[in-house]
Amino acid sequence: MMSFLARRNTRVGAIGLLVGLALAVVIPFLPGIGQGSGLFALTACAIYSLAALAAGILYGRLGLVSLMQIALVAVGGWVTLRLYYATDLPFELVAVAAAVVTALIGALLSLPALKLSGLSLAIVTLMIAGGIQVVITATGFPNG
Repeated sequence: MMSFLARRNTRVGAIGLLVGLALAVVIPFLPGIGQGSGLFALTACAIYSLAALAAGILYGRLGLVSLMQIALVAVGGWVTLRLYYATDLPFELVAVAAAVVTALIGALLSLPALKLSGLSLAIVTLMIAGGIQVVITATGFPNG
């Protein structure tokens, strides 16, 4: 038998999901939001929300402090930019390919941190994020 809190959390999660989906469908059609700076702001919010969701899952559910989510977002942006301008592929296919490449890079770079936890994990992932920043800066992203 489910406790009251478990039922409430399930209900709140379902309602939040429905409200989020409804907003995702309605907001792009509001006047002034579907173009220009409004669209840019919504896209940036969506990107950083996904990174925050990843951090929330790692810390909230697993108790792990990883500090390289935003660096992996930068890797995804770099790969997307390079693939989009180097090929004639549609953006949807480029986005999927960039997600796969970013996941592989993230998995490969996370290998040194597999057996770590606590402060050691935070320091290693912060160093990896710093390394990613150095590499992206050296390549001249986004203009290089």
